[in-house]
Amino acid sequence: REHLQRFVGDRTTGPVFESWRGQRMGRRQAQVRLARWLRVAGVQRRASPHSLRHSFATELLGRTGDLALVQAALLHASIGSTTRYARVAEGRLRAAVEA
Repeated sequence: REHLQRFVGDRTTGPVFESWRGQRMGRRQAQVRLARWLRVAGVQRRASPHSLRHSFATELLGRTGDLALVQAALLHASIGSTTRYARVAEGRLRAAVEA
């Protein structure tokens, strides 16, 4: 939370990460910045903004079990778009039960 607070400050709307001009960051710029941050942090694993979004959604669903909450957090218009995370959670559940 502390790290996120540095980026958003007191803002409650708008993009989390802004371009150099203070506008919404484009997809390519987000990919380039993330790759640089990972490299600087010494992280060897590759990641994309979308993979981080997916990890966030999967973790949120795992912690809360609330698909509607995940839908709201991801700003999905349809719950159908959010159900893919439920399938991931079911796989984790099955693995945990069988372990």
